[in-house]
Amino acid sequence: MNEPGDRDHRLEVLIRQQRRLTILLVVVGIALIAHVAFEAFARRTVQAERFVVRDETGAVRAELGPFQMLAGEVDGVPVPSSTTCLQLYSSSKKAFVYQCVPWDIAVGPYLMMGEETGGRAQVSVGPYEGFARLRATSPKPGLPPNEFSVGTFTDGVVVRLSDSKGRTRELSPEQP
Repeated sequence: MNEPGDRDHRLEVLIRQQRRLTILLVVVGIALIAHVAFEAFARRTVQAERFVVRDETGAVRAELGPFQMLAGEVDGVPVPSSTTCLQLYSSSKKAFVYQCVPWDIAVGPYLMMGEETGGRAQVSVGPYEGFARLRATSPKPGLPPNEFSVGTFTDGVVVRLSDSKGRTRELSPEQP
């Protein structure tokens, strides 16, 4: 009954079963470790009111978070607006890019860019207006900059040009 061939056959079967069990336990162990690592790291959220990016000298180069901005004026009274902005700066903070989305639905998102010497570009859109403004650097300190702006508002379209000598021309459908 206990022939050497039967013993060898049973031993081979046990070795194969042991190998399968070992492989199964390794796979289950790896899956368990991956699951624990995923739960610990991948689903972790970072909550902050504002994110600040600094360069190697410690200067602020970018900010993402809530800001108070001036939405405009109504009857000469400034109207503040809370916005979420991504602001990128040069080392002097004179060159910048702002991309903002106001919290108020009456004011639309806008993009503003500026360079070191004062040139600027701004584009904004909203439910009641669309606006673009380009401003060149002033030729001399103390003089107003050359500026071109175009906007479409609920009461019409306006194109405005102004120069460093203070001359302004405005074209709108109401004017001849």
